[in-house]
Amino acid sequence: MEQLSYNVRDSLTASYNVEILKCKSIDEIDLLFKQLIPGKINFIYLGQQKYKQSWELQKKIHEKNKNLEIPDIVLFLEHNNVYTFGKNADKDFLLDSHPDADIIQTDRGGQVTYHGPGQLVGYPIIDLHKYRMSVSWYMRTLENVVICSLKEIGIISKQKDGLTGVWVDDDKICSMGVRLSKWVTM
Repeated sequence: MEQLSYNVRDSLTASYNVEILKCKSIDEIDLLFKQLIPGKINFIYLGQQKYKQSWELQKKIHEKNKNLEIPDIVLFLEHNNVYTFGKNADKDFLLDSHPDADIIQTDRGGQVTYHGPGQLVGYPIIDLHKYRMSVSWYMRTLENVVICSLKEIGIISKQKDGLTGVWVDDDKICSMGVRLSKWVTM
């Protein structure tokens, strides 16, 4: 996954003119806050992280963003084996494919989602006041960003009418679970 992460980083940097900061440990994030560029979406790669630690970090960044202390951020990372449940998820949908995986109830929408090593996860923490205050616009925009990014690395994908996420043929390649508070995404 490290190689894929660098390919994604290089592709985003070249295609979208963004810089992705790399943080070796969640504990170093406060130092990284000083390097953030005001008025821009800042991208941070955290490597492989436990879900609960990265969730706590998201809440911290979300609060700081709502209070206008830091600019918009997208975290990229991988998780250890974990299943997450959206707030209204049906627990009967859990497959026992990874019996060693943590199981965590979250406050996002959606059903059951598996995350694990080798899977790139993105967590945008963005103030929609600066863009468009519309959940459907935000979700379709995220899908389009994923589709364009996958195309850059040679994967042709698409949206499906009435469904959230991104597909390659009939296989889902990207799931999305989003939470908003005061129009700041998480």
